[in-house]
Amino acid sequence: MRLVFGLLVVCQVYAQTYPDAAALLAGREAALERYRSYELTADSTMFQFPMTVTLQAVNPGKKRMEMKTAGMVSTVVISDGESSWMYMPLTKEYSKTSASDPELQGMLPSMGFGLPYDTPPTRSAKVQRSESIEVDGQSRDCWVIESRQDKAENLTDVVLDVWVEKATGIQLKTSFSAKTGGAAPAQEIRTVTTIRSMKFNTDLPDSLFTFTPPEGAKDISDKLAAVAAAPEAPAESKAERAKQPDDPEAFVPSLNPIEQVEPAEVKDAGGKSLQGLVEMLVTIDPNGSVTDVEVTSGPKGLRDAAAAAVKQWKYRPVMRDGHPVFAYTDAHVNFGVGVPDLDLSEQMSGAERRRELMDRFPRTPEQALADSEDQARVLSGDERLGALPDLAKQAYAAGDLGKASSYAMELLGAPAGYWDYGDATYTGNMVLGLVALKRGNTVDAKRYLLESGKTKGSPVLGSFGPDFMLAYALLNAGERETVAEFLTECKSFWEMGTRDGRLDTMIAEVRADGKF
Repeated sequence: MRLVFGLLVVCQVYAQTYPDAAALLAGREAALERYRSYELTADSTMFQFPMTVTLQAVNPGKKRMEMKTAGMVSTVVISDGESSWMYMPLTKEYSKTSASDPELQGMLPSMGFGLPYDTPPTRSAKVQRSESIEVDGQSRDCWVIESRQDKAENLTDVVLDVWVEKATGIQLKTSFSAKTGGAAPAQEIRTVTTIRSMKFNTDLPDSLFTFTPPEGAKDISDKLAAVAAAPEAPAESKAERAKQPDDPEAFVPSLNPIEQVEPAEVKDAGGKSLQGLVEMLVTIDPNGSVTDVEVTSGPKGLRDAAAAAVKQWKYRPVMRDGHPVFAYTDAHVNFGVGVPDLDLSEQMSGAERRRELMDRFPRTPEQALADSEDQARVLSGDERLGALPDLAKQAYAAGDLGKASSYAMELLGAPAGYWDYGDATYTGNMVLGLVALKRGNTVDAKRYLLESGKTKGSPVLGSFGPDFMLAYALLNAGERETVAEFLTECKSFWEMGTRDGRLDTMIAEVRADGKF
């Protein structure tokens, strides 16, 4: 009888019932509305960019969010309950809209800190476990809700985890991971946001929720409204419009010209050289000559000179089905080394235009690899070395492990004097490790991961950190200690991740729950 009773107790413990995930998610907003005011500070890493996000609010309706990157404020969003403003200090541009406008309200969620992917679809959401998170030095018990989707827009293998505090219903952490779809190679992206400080019912001055444009700031509200209101161009089917001989048949981003003409210098009325960056979409013909230039952003006074130069550029032809075709690519011309004259509405419009082309001309991983190999065939020296990281990763994404290994070994053969030697060392070892793991050789995969961490570093690695594709793969294989050792090695070259404590946090998370 005692044995039976004991088994019943054990079964009851292991058959613990979890609360309804949909109800927990639905209650997150109300959890903060119970307070007169609140201040939340979170650390976030979005696509390997570390940020600090502060959200202040007075209920009902008044909110202020500041996002900082590398200690500098990058975005400020303010709502006084009637109107909302978004200000970009880098470009000194701001926009104003109604507080109920869904686009800007999307930047001010109480729980998501203006970051994407903070709301999982409730249909696939399930409470997976109970876990504690430390906030303000105190351990707080949370329910961990997981949501998975095979596809979401241009993403695949989407996984979203949300930590909701049991006692208060407040969301304390969000972890998002997915693989990029569409253009190859597929890359894993990951965003983690964790609240580290919370204050409630403090006196917050009204001045926090009032926006006064700084001197020289530009109001771009009308431009953004025009971009949002612009009707989508109707997609013409083949039956509606016969194909023309000069219609592009591909979009291959970032082709390298084989002949490049520098733009003519442009001066203002006082004789001072103008500076800035002009971005363009370019159409090339089957011979690689430029037939059309579409400027998407850049200072007005520099556009004609930039387009005139690019029209003289020459590219290697883009191949489809064994023959050269008309194709789109993108290009940019930088006049001087000044701060780019960014226009937020133009950047949004240009990004949308490129996204439309990527959707219109999708590439399989095999096609992306073939495009890169066509373009790299005539390269040598530093130009060849510069193309190898993409070639190695694209070959791996296409499943050609032999080519991936070959390109990675070529990278590791870069001379020590090569300007990007640190990145070459890192990427070469990372790809070889991915190949080893794919072939079932975990021992070699771990060795290559640790070798990649011994790179001497580079400006890019120092600021933005490394590609963690191999680290994530080994973590999924249960190799926590090796990944923690690798992250410790990263302290020698990832200066920003070391300075802001991000690496220490990642190491602790790996050892605690096998994630970072």
